[in-house]
Amino acid sequence: MTKIAETGLLLATSWSINTVLNLFGYCKRKWPQLAKLDQPLDFHRSLGKDRILGKSTTLLGLLIALISGLALSKCLNVLGLHSSMLGGTAVYFGHALGSFIKRRLHIPQGQFAPIIDHADSVVTLGVLYFILDIVRVPSIILAMVLSILLQPILCYVGYRLHIREHPL
Repeated sequence: MTKIAETGLLLATSWSINTVLNLFGYCKRKWPQLAKLDQPLDFHRSLGKDRILGKSTTLLGLLIALISGLALSKCLNVLGLHSSMLGGTAVYFGHALGSFIKRRLHIPQGQFAPIIDHADSVVTLGVLYFILDIVRVPSIILAMVLSILLQPILCYVGYRLHIREHPL
């Protein structure tokens, strides 16, 4: 695969799964009964004064990320079953890692944190795909830079479309 194809795979996977997760968040806001079915991944536990993870890091979100990874892989026809399931998991746990870091830094829920909010899933997915020998380091770096530059624009568009609660 070329560096551009590798970068595209990282961004398509990360951004697509994150978009589906944002749509799920929108659905939970629109239909509160759906939110009642969901359970935070940290089960409302705290570490010190702050929750371990944010309220948007949930068990149903993990399931949706896995299914999204599988569906995306099928649509793109580029990865096998295991790689796509691991990819969905890596994107989700990138989100969870970002949430964990934000809670430790006492950044309030919904407040923008540069790099943490927009490159977390690209980093974890990039590390996984590097270990699986799917992408190389320059592609991961390029995907991170593009994500940091372009994701705020995409988030703002999602906010204007009422898919996201916050513009960043």
